[in-house]
Amino acid sequence: TLFLDEVGELPLALQVKLLRVIQEGVFRPLGSGQETRVVVRWMAATARDLPSAVSAGTFREDLYYRLNVVPIHLPPLRERPEDLLLLARHFLTRSARRHGVEEKVLSPAAAARLTTHPWPGNVRELENWMERVTILCEHREIQPEDLPGAPAGNTPSLQEKVSAETLSIKQATKDIEKILIVKALNITGGKKFAASQLLEISERALQYKMKVYQIKESEKGTFR
Repeated sequence: TLFLDEVGELPLALQVKLLRVIQEGVFRPLGSGQETRVVVRWMAATARDLPSAVSAGTFREDLYYRLNVVPIHLPPLRERPEDLLLLARHFLTRSARRHGVEEKVLSPAAAARLTTHPWPGNVRELENWMERVTILCEHREIQPEDLPGAPAGNTPSLQEKVSAETLSIKQATKDIEKILIVKALNITGGKKFAASQLLEISERALQYKMKVYQIKESEKGTFR
């Protein structure tokens, strides 16, 4: 089985090649002069309105009918509130395991905010939100203000934490980098390897940046 995600984004030139593979069951590997036969069960998904794309000439009609044998329409996330919170909890569990941190939980108010968000990015957007709060939220119970795009509350925003004494992009970038390094170190309890994984840099680079920004552990066991 071969699953083609976002097949509606394929340029027309690749659509022609895909159609040939589906119809004839053969393809030619890159750099090879011989064709290889394949037996594949095809599955495809798209967020686009393919009939409209066919009418507009951006998606081949023959490929559309080749793929549209057993269509399954999955409503957008905003129309499935009963699935939304289940998925959110699943992503929180998975993110906590991936990053080796305590699993976060949604407060009733945060859960209510999730159900009112329009979710233009569907499930991927929800997954991104849960990944973000897993990494950045400093307490176990997620509040509405912890969610992306929330109005500022009593907690200082990143903008407020960045030095207001300069408009230099270079200096602002350094300020943000230091904030994120401190956040990662506190989340991981000072474990530099785990923090470097969150930051997507090497442990050696993290140690260098800690020295540059003079980030040290306080007597309370937190970094600043």
